[in-house]
Amino acid sequence: MQFLHAAALWGLALVAVPIIIHLITRRRALRKPFAAIRFVLLSQRVVRRRLRLKRILILLARILAVVMLALIVAHPTMPLGGRELHMGDAPRSLVIIVDNSMSMVAGPSAKKALDTAISLATSIAGSMGAGQEAAVLTTNPNAENTSSPLTAEPDALERAIKKIKPSYVYRPITESISEATAVLESAHHELRQILLITDLQRAPWAQGAAAPAGNTRLIVLDAGGNADLDNAAIAGVELEPSAGEARYNALADVAAFAKKPMPGKELSVLVGEETRARGFLDLPARGQVRKSLAFSAGGSGTLRGVMQLSPDAMESDNRRYFTASASGRISALVVDGDPKPERYGSESFYLMNALNPKLEARSRVDPTLVTVAGLAKTTLDNYDVVILANVGVLDTKMFEVLKKYVSNGGALIISLGNNTDPKTFAESFRDLAPAGLYILKELSAPTHLDAAGSDHPAARLFATSEEGDLTLASFFKYYLLDPSSVKEKGLNTVLRFQDGAPALVEKSSGRGRVALWTSTLDRDWNDLCIYPTYLPLLQQLALYLTGGMSDPLGSAYTVGETARFTCPAQTTAANIYAPDNTRIQTDISPDGDVLAGSVSLKNGPGFCEIFCMGKDEASRRPNRDPDRLLAVNIDLRESDLERWEPKALEQYLKQKGFQEAKAVKDMSELAKDEGFKPGRRDAARWVIAALVAILLIEGFLTRKG
Repeated sequence: MQFLHAAALWGLALVAVPIIIHLITRRRALRKPFAAIRFVLLSQRVVRRRLRLKRILILLARILAVVMLALIVAHPTMPLGGRELHMGDAPRSLVIIVDNSMSMVAGPSAKKALDTAISLATSIAGSMGAGQEAAVLTTNPNAENTSSPLTAEPDALERAIKKIKPSYVYRPITESISEATAVLESAHHELRQILLITDLQRAPWAQGAAAPAGNTRLIVLDAGGNADLDNAAIAGVELEPSAGEARYNALADVAAFAKKPMPGKELSVLVGEETRARGFLDLPARGQVRKSLAFSAGGSGTLRGVMQLSPDAMESDNRRYFTASASGRISALVVDGDPKPERYGSESFYLMNALNPKLEARSRVDPTLVTVAGLAKTTLDNYDVVILANVGVLDTKMFEVLKKYVSNGGALIISLGNNTDPKTFAESFRDLAPAGLYILKELSAPTHLDAAGSDHPAARLFATSEEGDLTLASFFKYYLLDPSSVKEKGLNTVLRFQDGAPALVEKSSGRGRVALWTSTLDRDWNDLCIYPTYLPLLQQLALYLTGGMSDPLGSAYTVGETARFTCPAQTTAANIYAPDNTRIQTDISPDGDVLAGSVSLKNGPGFCEIFCMGKDEASRRPNRDPDRLLAVNIDLRESDLERWEPKALEQYLKQKGFQEAKAVKDMSELAKDEGFKPGRRDAARWVIAALVAILLIEGFLTRKG
């Protein structure tokens, strides 16, 4: 036991006071002869023994009360055997780095490594003395800033430490060391130290960093367990939509970070809270397995999907979030710009059969056929996609109707043909078309599509020959696009011809998308419509443009990344809600005919919702589906829980140039060699409790009666 005010122990000399009082007030019996007093003497002896014992107990209680008072003034403390640390007496500038990565909350025990790290940091901050200053940093950033600059105020440090929470953002641990080195550049003391409290996870040390300059010493303190933890994680999810079918095939890559096999791991697909597929897999030691699960895409709007793995050491990497389109029916309006009396000569014949080949159990598309004249009488709000097949001219009224339709989220497909003229096309479609036309290219020898060169979501299905070979179709005519429009921002090439010319391009316009097919959709300029690939290509394109085939991985982000988004020009603000349901503030600014913004995704894994708000909409969360839904997942580098041994890490640091570096597991060793002191527990409250008990006993013994 030690005392904060050892000089107060001189008060123990006051123990003599109750002893002196006891001796002065001691009673002496008077001797008087009296006949037949035998029974009185016997009674007196019994009473005298009882009174003597009582007086001795009272004396002891008073002596102990004086001792307790002296101890309270001296303020006793008890050593904690190295479980906590104090800064000691030497003047120093110290930066405390608390590892708040996901590995710090892994493992089965209730008390995690992060709890130990926070307790150690708090004890050090609370023990600051005169001539000492410290700062607090975290290894991984959060949405809320928890760092504290160099200060001599323990309260400011403790407030910062109390705010430390686990972070889903991955950052190499060496970056926080560089940040601490920069903080110490403004230090006031010659003794400069960086104290990193971590679980010694290997992965964050993979990226090197510059060693602290001058005499700055790096001390790594182990706050984790003694053994590596076995862990598995979902490394990625790919979705393969079935052409026309209301289902997806989900391909999950599951990685094992374990020294021994992990058999019988359960994998499931959840949509919302509903489990739609389930399977099992055996993971080899430090290996990876791909598992395929087919699940129904039933529902409406955008599906919020989760690939989930059975629990293990780290829970946060057992869920992989993705988005997909529901299998709601797609209403398509087919506008035939060149209707013909013969059945097989009409462009609409091939289109109608490709969109719905009369297999109702398989097709999601319900097509309706109209002529150009019928288009003017049709309400477009009832349709998800409009296909203009060889429509050469649009009047001003119909242009404005289509422009508004697309801006509000509709999808438009434009195919060319004999009715197309580049000049008329530019006047009729203006900025509604993804690109302008240059000249018609007629070939003496046919060309073919280059399907293997496209990674666009609408064409990815044809990257292999399993769904058919797009290169079999022969093309004899197609329009070259205006070179200036090809370079425009936001234009995506879905398919190219083998000579590199674009065959299918698409671009967003407001909330909708517009695609341009540079050839015909019948047999006039090519023979694609007679091949089996014609059906899935048109269905995939319709699904993509209506949001049903939007690239699931294109909407997937890693925690810590910045997502950029656009809103229609009539938008005045963007309401963004993080996966933890907190609102994220952001600004949007004009970028051409849209408003562009960005959002930093630091609030953890899950789904981030983006609402584009008009001037007449309230600022609170709208009662509608978000304009964009982002799936946010953690960085898989956190999943490998293999640890350093302190001496091995110390040797590694010295190889990287950290000559003034030390890694320790035993905190008493740190206290001995680095100028810290073992932590102590305040024992004054126990002494006060003992004093109260003694006074109660003394009061009971001295009561009358």
